[in-house]
Order: sequence, then structure tokens, then C-alpha cells
Amino acid sequence: MGKNNKIYSFVLFLSFVFLNAQNPINVKKYGAKGDGKSDDYPAFVQAINDAIKQKNSEITIPYGTYFVSHALEIQYVDNTMKIKGLKDSKGKLPIIKINKYSDIISVKGQLLSQSKGEFEIENVELQGYNEAYSEKHPYIDQKKWFAGIQVQDKNKVKINNVIVKDIYGEGIIVVNSQRTDIPLGARADMVEITNCKVLDVWGFNKDDDYGDGLYVSNVVKANVSNNYIKNNTKKTKQLGRVGIVVEYMAENVSLTNNFVDEGYDRAFHLEASYGGHVVENNKFYGSDVAIIIAENYENYKDTYIKNNILSNKNFRKDESMKLLLAKDLLYYRNLIIVNTPVLKGKIHISNNKLIIDDNFKYNGAGAINSNSGSADIFSNTIEVGKEFDKIEVFIGPKVNFKYNNSLIKKNN
Repeated sequence: MGKNNKIYSFVLFLSFVFLNAQNPINVKKYGAKGDGKSDDYPAFVQAINDAIKQKNSEITIPYGTYFVSHALEIQYVDNTMKIKGLKDSKGKLPIIKINKYSDIISVKGQLLSQSKGEFEIENVELQGYNEAYSEKHPYIDQKKWFAGIQVQDKNKVKINNVIVKDIYGEGIIVVNSQRTDIPLGARADMVEITNCKVLDVWGFNKDDDYGDGLYVSNVVKANVSNNYIKNNTKKTKQLGRVGIVVEYMAENVSLTNNFVDEGYDRAFHLEASYGGHVVENNKFYGSDVAIIIAENYENYKDTYIKNNILSNKNFRKDESMKLLLAKDLLYYRNLIIVNTPVLKGKIHISNNKLIIDDNFKYNGAGAINSNSGSADIFSNTIEVGKEFDKIEVFIGPKVNFKYNNSLIKKNN
């Protein structure tokens, strides 16, 4: 992951618990001004330093705009920490902003056989720094990237009502420091990401490593709901990688009522997880690949993709941005792509509404592309405009593509 020069990064580490919970720690009592101009980084460091001396701590951030000159790096093992923004009378969130390529908040634990520690953050806006895509962009096609919030190696994580803007790399990411070949107990027991907005977060490299709105892996159970993700490509000039990603050893993820509006190579990506997911009542817009599933775990648990709206709406025709997935085989780009071997569990794809809109770009030759014997596809509606009168469904011989899938053609 991308990092600032370590001379400027202040890492706070705690391997043992010292004190009982005390009163909330207010950053203004440590000298933070919140005027948007003064460097409040030292005040945040002192507040965090005192917080991690407690078993249970809460840091409060009164309404204001807090400029920090460096990333806020927080490291502890077995504590519980909460960062809480205090809204103003109109419901506006306090803002933490940085004026260079950098993480904003990075929380790290320790990779153990049984995960430990809890982290929670709510009611905060994080404003990063990123330039629009150009060949001169310093991080284009590089391995280095940054995050609005990154949380690693924690047992429980809760992120609620957080806004992340203008980051090159990842908006909100919850992972283990090692994502594969780890003990099952090392994963987070519970992750909640709710009511968040991720705006103009993107990244691009040819290895397809980063550039996501929300990313979750290595979790036993998760609730990802009521989030809004948009990368305004008129401003950023390039697609991000994925709106929402669920990957590596994740299971039992409830993904509901999210809206990926525009600006990503694909809207939702599910890969190398253990299954048991419910993906329901989401809107996945802004790409000709709304959902791609590439699972490979033999003992996979049944997963349900249902009652979602999938569309190329907001994938603008007048923009020529670089694609990542199947960039040399554009016909392969379909609203739903399922590419998995035969697994113990099924992937049930039902009652979704697929809309291919003439007014927006669509590269694919079909609406659904699946060669998986683990796919169970039924009761979906495909709605296409007059330009797509030859739209197809590409289904392999082992796919259970059954009753009540319907194709509706509209003259827009």
C-alpha cells in the first residue's frame, strides 16, 4: 500500500492494555483548531496517543475543518477505539483534510491466529488529494496507492456515516494484512459499513490491483448497506476499478440497498470468497459490467443475488477511458458475468432487472455470460433499447438457466 515518507508518518503502537475507559477525548482540548488552515496533525497525534492507553476509548471531533499534514496512523492490538464526529446544528459533519497524496486514517492491528481489537468511526468527512487522470499523474500504473480509511487485522469494525472524497487508490478498505493462507480465526468476526458516501475515488494500473470504492475481505460476517459510491469521470477522467469488492475468505456478507452510480470498470466484484452472501436491493450502474463473480472455493456456501437493478446508465458514450476487464475482448463484457467451476454451493441469480440503455455506452454482445455449473439463473428481466435488438445471453451447457427469464425490447 502507498505510504508517505516514514520520516513524516507517526506510528502509534500498543501491544498491551493499560487503563480502563475514561471520558471521551476531545481533539480540541489538545489544541486542534478546526479552522481548515492550521496544521492539526500534532493535536490528533496526542489525542490518539492518549486514547490507545485506554482499554476502551472514544475520540470526539467537534464540527470544523481539520487540516492534517500527514496520515493519521493508529496501531494497537487488543483495544477498542471509537472516533466520533460531532455534527453542527444543521447536521454537517466535521472534516479532516489533507493536501497531498496520502492515506487519511490507517488503523492496524496484528495478524494473529485469533483476531483481536475493535475499531469504530462515525460522522466524519475525509477529504483527500488527487489529480485527474493524465499520463503525468505520479501514480498511474504504479503499485503504490492510498486509502481514505484502511483497517487491518481487527476483530470487529464499524464504519457509519463517513464520507470519503478524492483518493487515489481505495475509499474504505477492511482487510487482513495477509489476505490468503491465514487461520480462519484471524479474520474479522464482524464488519459493518453503513450509510457512507465514497466520491471520486479511483486508481489505475494494468495489474488491476486497486481503485475501489469499498473493499471487504477476510471476514466471517459483514453488513454493507445503504452506501453511495460515485466516481465522476467528467472530473477524474478515468474509471476506477470496482465500486464494491468482496473477496478472499469472506463469508456471510449481507450487501443491501447500496448504489454504485458511475465511474467504475465494474460495479460489483465477488471473488475467492467462501460464500453465504446475500446481495439484494442494490443499484449497480455506470458500467457494462454490473456484476462479475469468480469464485473457486470447493465448499462454497449458497449465495443469493436477487432483486437488484443492473444497468449501463451513466456509462457515458462520449468518454474514452481505459478499461481493465476484457479490454481486448469487449464482447465478453456483460451486465452479469459468472466464471466459476462447479462448487458445493450454488450461486442463485434471480429477480434482477437488467437494463441496457441506448443513451449510454455498452460494449458487450450479451446481457448475461455464464459458463458455470454452479449458477442458477431464473426470473430475471432484461430490458434493452432499440439499438440492441440482437442482444444475447451466453450460457454454458452446465448452467441452470431456467424459467421466467424474460427479454423486453423498448423503443427509446
